[in-house]
Amino acid sequence: MHTGTFRAPGSGFFIDRPVDISSARVGKASWAGGKIIADQVSQFGVKLYDLLVAVFANDDKKSLGDLVALKSKSGISDEQWTLVIEYAAQVLSNLGNYR
Repeated sequence: MHTGTFRAPGSGFFIDRPVDISSARVGKASWAGGKIIADQVSQFGVKLYDLLVAVFANDDKKSLGDLVALKSKSGISDEQWTLVIEYAAQVLSNLGNYR
């Protein structure tokens, strides 16, 4: 593990390197815990989360897929596409299918 300090870009603050690494680990654990929260919000939360990731993610499931190509393949209208995107964003934001 690296020790010492570095200056945070754009700030006058110095951050301990081990603290920075711990922050990254907390962030990763938070995303991993998302499915736990989704399960507590709704009985369908985890399955809905997995479905949306399967539909909208690249094959590696680590980045967003080509939404223009996906919209084109779907054959739905612009208005319907907007509703789908809004719903997906709401579900992923709330980790459940409730507003």
